[in-house]
Amino acid sequence: MKRFLFFILLILILVIVNCVPSSYQSPKVLRPGEKALGAGVFFGKYESVIPVDLSLYFRHGVFEKADLGLKVSGFPDLGHNVFFDAKYNFLEQPLLISGDFGFMTFAEYFTPDDELKALGFHPTVLFGSNRIYGGIGWNYFILREKKSPMFKEPYVSISRESGPRLLIGTSLGRKWKFNSELIFSSYSKDRFPGSVVVVGFGIHRVFIRKN
Repeated sequence: MKRFLFFILLILILVIVNCVPSSYQSPKVLRPGEKALGAGVFFGKYESVIPVDLSLYFRHGVFEKADLGLKVSGFPDLGHNVFFDAKYNFLEQPLLISGDFGFMTFAEYFTPDDELKALGFHPTVLFGSNRIYGGIGWNYFILREKKSPMFKEPYVSISRESGPRLLIGTSLGRKWKFNSELIFSSYSKDRFPGSVVVVGFGIHRVFIRKN
């Protein structure tokens, strides 16, 4: 119990001082009963108050070849993202291939007049090995923005944005895993930049199931 509490404290300290990299995942899934807890940071060129994103995340192996994840990010920006995903391993040889479906909610703080909320859907195919992997996915967002123009009644604007996502990453370690990842996303409309490139690094502890 003391080790677990120490680990939680360590993760929080690392996030606060911004020395931990961002958290991502390889095609490998956790075995039933296994858990992973970690933190990360990524840097990139995108529309944000601060071009750095910190995150905390948790994964749990639910049954053979499938796990679930929960990730909270958006620090220290003026908002937060809550990301849920389910990953299933379809193939183990000659290489790992897994499908991952993610669902995201987003909200901004301190913007009562122009509050933007979003829902995101992120299907992805991950392939490679537990050490080196790639991914092809799609980002689809539904954006809800409450606008309050001067001398006019407030109204809600609904818009949509989508585009492809490519990634390449590495994962090292067994119980303590270190991840690095490069992600390229492309969008076509004015709400987001035309293209977004982010580099992330992450660390997480895997609590391996004892046979």
